[in-house]
Amino acid sequence: MSDKFSYDQVPYQSTFQPQIYPDRMATLATILGMKPAPPDKCRYLELGCGEGDNLIAFAFSLPESDFVGIDLSARHIEAAERMVAELGLKNIRFLQKDVMDLGREEFGEFDYIAAHGLFSWVPDFVRERVLDLYAEMLAPEGVGYLSYNTLPGGYMRQMMRDMMQFHTIDEPLSLDKVEKGLSILGFLRDSVRGDKYYRSILENEIGFVTNHSPASILHDELGELNRPFYFHEFVKTAAEHGLQYLSEAEYFTMPMHEYPPQTAEALASFGEDIIRREQYIDFLRCRRFRQTLLCRAGVEIDRDVKPEKIRRFYISSAFSPVDKESALTENKPEKFRVPNGPTAELEHPLTKTALAHLGGIWVDSIRFDDLMDLARRGLEEKGAAIDDWEKELHTTCAILLELYVSGLVKLNLHRPQMTREVGENPTASSFVRWQLGRGEDVVTALNISQVKVDDSFFKALLTMLDGTRSRLDLKKELRQKIGAGEFADVGEKSALLRDLPMMVKNNLQEIADLGLLIS
Repeated sequence: MSDKFSYDQVPYQSTFQPQIYPDRMATLATILGMKPAPPDKCRYLELGCGEGDNLIAFAFSLPESDFVGIDLSARHIEAAERMVAELGLKNIRFLQKDVMDLGREEFGEFDYIAAHGLFSWVPDFVRERVLDLYAEMLAPEGVGYLSYNTLPGGYMRQMMRDMMQFHTIDEPLSLDKVEKGLSILGFLRDSVRGDKYYRSILENEIGFVTNHSPASILHDELGELNRPFYFHEFVKTAAEHGLQYLSEAEYFTMPMHEYPPQTAEALASFGEDIIRREQYIDFLRCRRFRQTLLCRAGVEIDRDVKPEKIRRFYISSAFSPVDKESALTENKPEKFRVPNGPTAELEHPLTKTALAHLGGIWVDSIRFDDLMDLARRGLEEKGAAIDDWEKELHTTCAILLELYVSGLVKLNLHRPQMTREVGENPTASSFVRWQLGRGEDVVTALNISQVKVDDSFFKALLTMLDGTRSRLDLKKELRQKIGAGEFADVGEKSALLRDLPMMVKNNLQEIADLGLLIS
């Protein structure tokens, strides 16, 4: 086998990780009582950055912050540097370095440090160095992110991994090895008959493995190292390096309301021992993967989150009333839902009015207190009297905090400069247009949401929005493209030409509604 670094032989096809966006990390830290650096003026380090997909999107969205990406693969770093040059970004740099050679002396301290898909896949001495780096290089109120495989769920993944590795033991590192590794899983699934329990485990694990790209399977399932940890073991090791557990990067994975009352009561009996509680939750879920936020030992964490704390944030939500004509001012249940998502009934007038406004401006956000002013004014204009404002405000804060914990409301410290208003010369994010120019069909908005673009007319229009074309110019150019036979997948020429004005109007508004226009 070649001595070449495996990630240089077969580059890892990294996936976008919005949970490591500095604003997401800063928001959680603030909720839990910390005073992290503002996400739009911070220093950020990513270890094992791959080809830089995350950092490049972050650097574009936060031009006054400074980003550094480290990776051992020369191919990864070369690809990242090419993209930085094409975009002309000045607030980001990528370095091919071993984490063993990093140190505070050369790089200083960082407000945020992230390592996704690294910790479980490196030797013990590298893991120790990674934790040392977090302890050395995190700012006093800094936040660190680490993802890792966990037990007990990791046992089932390890079973599949062992069988795949045994079956491919003589195969060189290549994507052919992946195909052979998957073949043993298919053989097992098709051969097991009598043991329904074992078969169901096989089917579930095969679904998990095959949901990943071949390069991901090669490095994760067929790589030499892949170590899972019990959560309490991870936290203990982090503590030995002067770090403490803050929360999970996806806060909505932590609530206990999904369990039966007796289970929730048992978990609540652990009181302030969050580590023990989280470990038992892993047992309940047979959890296989965590995305954990850490901070320095000694930083005071306030886990008793008061509802009023959410008043310091921007807030956004797609959670809207199902019935657009519903009587929001009345104290009666109204059904709310996320499009193609969960529903819930709410009856508190101030909260219902606030959510209706948020749904109307989604994906944009608004300062919490400004939202409350608008909601209060809306109720009063419809004749609804508010006798005790502080009481009503407290109730709304409590409900919206619960919806945030459930993942139905978003809180942010930073509001990106995007607009839902379509001007005469609409301008789309140059980063989005660059992504489309590279042939990508999933683009990243300034709020780090991802949008799939699979309609050729929509894509062409979006690519043209560089701020130099008026709506009339857009229609003229699109008419020429239709005449040249483009957009055959969308419709017939005659129909497209007839409907062009309405198509341009509707698509421009959809582009704005998706957060792809800049203000």
